[in-house]
Amino acid sequence: MVKENISCFQKKVTTVREQSHVEKLMQRTAEELYAYGKMVDDSFETDGFINICYAVTGIPPKTLLQKFSQVSHQDVTITMQDQQLLGGVFSDLDGKQFENGNDAYGFGFDFIRAKMPPGSDKKTDEGCKITVVAGGEEKVFTQKAYREFTKNEADQGRKYIAGSLEHPYMQQIVNAVRPMCKNDAQLAGVGKCTTQALQMALRNAKTFYKDVSGGAFEHTALDHRIEPQEDGTVKVTVTEKPGTLFKFHMEFSVDTAGKATMTKAEITYPSYDTWQAYKEAHPEEGLK
Repeated sequence: MVKENISCFQKKVTTVREQSHVEKLMQRTAEELYAYGKMVDDSFETDGFINICYAVTGIPPKTLLQKFSQVSHQDVTITMQDQQLLGGVFSDLDGKQFENGNDAYGFGFDFIRAKMPPGSDKKTDEGCKITVVAGGEEKVFTQKAYREFTKNEADQGRKYIAGSLEHPYMQQIVNAVRPMCKNDAQLAGVGKCTTQALQMALRNAKTFYKDVSGGAFEHTALDHRIEPQEDGTVKVTVTEKPGTLFKFHMEFSVDTAGKATMTKAEITYPSYDTWQAYKEAHPEEGLK
């Protein structure tokens, strides 16, 4: 445990002579790790810290500590530039698994089961929103509209596989996006990064900070904007629902091979003060 490690370390360096620069640096680092660990979880262990940094976040230990050193009172922003590995909080995507139309080319994968996150206006129950921009016009599709459509169809005896290409509402989304795509691979790439862009940024948040998704993890409701570009790529922008405690902005450029490359990615986690205040004000959400 961190607490045990720091206690042991302090016993070794507490002597009559003045501590060396290295000893001071090591003690300060140990204290930072201990403070960080107490904030994350009482079961936090130093042995797992390095693994968390590289296997979970893709961010060097020093950078992660620096980022969260002020989180008690200040929000913390992580960008794609902070990440040194290809995987981690952010990652490029491709839609190969959806090229055959599975889950409506990816659009129906997480779109139908997303949950409104802490801070967002849950009374609207809008869920995920997909805005398709083409020819100067916007077509808006929401998870709420999908649910209402599905219920109305079921009331009339018509049932469909949830989120599948056979579902008429999912067909509307696919038909709105298809004209801007050169092939099924690009269509599937757009679908994949539309519904699964920030998986690791929220799925693993509780490992190195707090579960700011409120238990939704990668199934957190977001806003998505899809726009064709002059070079033949399709731009997908993903942002948080208005009012959400965490802030998120991610942009993908999807090429004709279905490869979705990040051009911008950042997530801002709320300060500990902000998180605690919201948690105390909303005990019904059962946040940790």
